[in-house]
Amino acid sequence: MMSLILCALFIILCFVKANPYCVGIYKGCSWIGNFAYPFFHGNILHAMCNSWAVLSVVFVFNVSLRRLILCYLIAVFCPPFILSDIPAIGASGMCYALFGSVVFLVRRKVYFVCYFLCFIALGIAFRNAAVLIHLYCFSAGILFGLLNAPIYGKDNHTDN
Repeated sequence: MMSLILCALFIILCFVKANPYCVGIYKGCSWIGNFAYPFFHGNILHAMCNSWAVLSVVFVFNVSLRRLILCYLIAVFCPPFILSDIPAIGASGMCYALFGSVVFLVRRKVYFVCYFLCFIALGIAFRNAAVLIHLYCFSAGILFGLLNAPIYGKDNHTDN
């Protein structure tokens, strides 16, 4: 339910014409920008794609509210050295953190990681894509997923 509210917020706020230097994340931005940038999007297509990504992960993998909040925090607390002078907005970082966090829940892990690394590489072709933020969030999500992955031993192995 919370993910639906979150996605509705993405869609609604994409119609608010906020200054990216006020609500974006960039080198030297205010703390408000850090916490606000995932909620604002450049246009309706951007908001809808991020909403689709969040909802697909949440419903396919039954993502908990705790995991969703942690992925938001991963996106919010980007290390300053990966930030650009140009503000970034959108929930893509949170989406990449979510996708990274479920890597150990999929059967074809290498394929899954390569698929998203191709998306990150494709972002290089778009001048407005925050490639380093995406790479950081995906990597941090994988680390979170690794630390929370189920452990299968001799006695509790399952094929799921």
